[in-house]
Parts: sequence; structure tokens; C-alpha cells
Amino acid sequence: MTETFGLRPDSGWVKLVKRPPTASLIHYVHSKWLEYANKYAEAEPSFQTRDEPALTKGLAAYLADESEIGNQPFAGDFFGELPHYDLRPDGTAVCIRRTDIEWRLYGVPCFIMEFKVLDGTSGKIARYLSEGMLRFVEGRYSGSCGEAAMCALLRKTGAGDVLKIEAKIQADATQLNCHPPSGLPFFAPSKLAPGLAKFDTVHTRVSPFVNPISLAHVFIALP
Repeated sequence: MTETFGLRPDSGWVKLVKRPPTASLIHYVHSKWLEYANKYAEAEPSFQTRDEPALTKGLAAYLADESEIGNQPFAGDFFGELPHYDLRPDGTAVCIRRTDIEWRLYGVPCFIMEFKVLDGTSGKIARYLSEGMLRFVEGRYSGSCGEAAMCALLRKTGAGDVLKIEAKIQADATQLNCHPPSGLPFFAPSKLAPGLAKFDTVHTRVSPFVNPISLAHVFIALP
């Protein structure tokens, strides 16, 4: 039984027995986000002024509470702002990455959602690519998984950022290893999260990372 619990996240047996479809994971997190945001919409500080870590930690805590009371319809655990460490030559540890929302099945990393706040500024849009999408492309996130999600939290000033993100992805398609390399680098309607994600992107990666990786792009207005 130990070997069974240690199966890789891409194992067909894990998918058959426990792993829900990617669409189910994304739709579930989105539905819980809406519940969480609605419940605390009038709280201070407002969601419009909270930074990204505060928002993702709050969502992670809400997901954990929902799991503990039996409202999560599948196995596994969600983690918020989960640090990943590498050892230095002297035996001390250094944090090399921190995933916003990570779902694990029996301790095996299975799915990551990276959150970015957008507010209409070019700096935030650039970070969506450089500190979001590129971390998947480079294998820093989801190295052993072929699917993941980017989730943009839109402040009121960022209502028009979806089109800007699309334009930025198209301009930086080569750097992002978008597949196919010609034509539009994003695919709509989304196949990863139909009816929810605005579009998907697919990116080539090199060994030892799972290649390619598909990203669903979800945009949510902050209350």
C-alpha cells in the first residue's frame, strides 16, 4: 500500500481512483473564492486594498475550513503560500519558490494555481508574465504536471486588463515558448476550464519537466 500512496501525479491509477479532472479543481476553487469574497466583502481592509499574499492566504484558510467540515467533494489538501526549499552546500535552506494555491494528493504535488492582482498598471501586467506564466514555462512551478492555472484578481482599475494581457502574451509569445509559435498564442474557448477560464495557453518545456504545459487563465473581479 505504501507504493500505491506514493504514485506520481501523472499516474493513470491516481487519476482513476482519486484525482478529479482539472476543470473540477479550477471550478471548485473559483466557487470557494466567490463564497469567501462574498462572506467578507464588507470587512476591513477591503479586498480592493489587500495585497496578493493576504488574498491567497485567506482563500487557502477558507478552503481548509471547507475541507474540514466535509464540503470538499474530492480527496487531497489545498495549501496557500507554500514554500519550497533547496539545501545550500553548508546544509542551510533557501526558499526557491512559493506557490499561491497548491493542491496535493497524499502529499504529491498535483495542481498549482498562481494568483496575480491586476490594477491597470503596466508593472502588474508584466509581473503576470514574468512572475507568473514564466515560472511554469521554466519548470519552477508544476515541473511534474502538464496542467496548471493562472488566476488574475482584478481591482476596479484593472477591468480592462484582460485585453492587455492577451496583447502582452502575443508580443512575448517566443519568450513564453508558446505553442504553436505562430498565430494567436492563446486558445479560446478554454478546454481546461470551460465556461470559466477566458482562454488557455500551451507552452513547450525541456526535460526533465513534463512537456508541454497548458495553462488556464481565469479573471475574477475583486469585490
